[in-house]
Amino acid sequence: MMDFCIKCGARNKVLINNLCEDCFWSEKAIDIPSEINLILCSSCTSYLHGKKWIRKKDFDSLLNESILTELKKKLRKNILLKNIEILRNEKIPNKIIIRAEISLDNISKKIEILGNISYRKCDYCQAVYTGKYKTIVQIRNINEEYLEKIKSIIEEFHSINGRVEISEIKELKEGINIKFMSISKARLFAKRISSITGAKIKETAKTIGYKKGEPNYIITISIRLPLKNIGEIISIKDRIYKILGIVKGKILVQNLETNKRILLDYKEIEKAEKIESKKVRIEAKKGRFVTLLDMENKYFIDVPIEEIQGNLKEGDYGILINFKGKEKIIKI
Repeated sequence: MMDFCIKCGARNKVLINNLCEDCFWSEKAIDIPSEINLILCSSCTSYLHGKKWIRKKDFDSLLNESILTELKKKLRKNILLKNIEILRNEKIPNKIIIRAEISLDNISKKIEILGNISYRKCDYCQAVYTGKYKTIVQIRNINEEYLEKIKSIIEEFHSINGRVEISEIKELKEGINIKFMSISKARLFAKRISSITGAKIKETAKTIGYKKGEPNYIITISIRLPLKNIGEIISIKDRIYKILGIVKGKILVQNLETNKRILLDYKEIEKAEKIESKKVRIEAKKGRFVTLLDMENKYFIDVPIEEIQGNLKEGDYGILINFKGKEKIIKI
């Protein structure tokens, strides 16, 4: 039995098919790299593979996949790579040690490679940084009732799964303008606002140039909230309604004379006339007059008894409205 390598003549070494370990792997024409270079995004969890940025869910999976991808580029396809271990001294390192095991023809070898990491912004994050955008969302007619909720939804959409979706937010006198990096996220945002507020959505596109013969667009999504607020009293076609809320993008109202509830769309509400109202309490009935207490201003009002709608008695609460020059008290 031979006790030396038939290629280099080395003795006192473990032989594989009459070759020492070094000669066995060189015979297989496998050049194991001493180091690899990785390029990661400095703002998100993406790595550069060729000319394409690939995004992962977190930094650990980003590091693992980028290393595996780079090593597979360096090694032959029939090499099995396993038991990868990454050693790093920092959370966001510039250098790492990679320990792994390669296997060929049921012969394994442990390797240790230096990993050099450089960071730069991926194409997407660079676009966010420079203020580029695909879609601008304009929110108008914002009232105090919805302002905080809208701001909360903006915050929710600002970064999704660690990726920035909004490149700019501007609060203007007439409303809020938001620049989105993706059309799909902007549309989801608009639908979310509409479902809560009953807002009307309008989408337009403007050509800003051409790329490879195809037009490039900037999409503008206009979100116009109803001018009426929840709790307001309105009239539509001589009927008196109270706005109760939003249901699936429509406005829920109650007919104050029949108590029937119906859903109206944005256009019908926009045409409605707002009716000024006061919350009152029935204090006393004397002959042809009723004494009311204005609950906000705390003073008494005497009105003719025929102006009371429905079966109101002393102690009941109602609203006092002026409709077409005539006062009415409606039970609430």
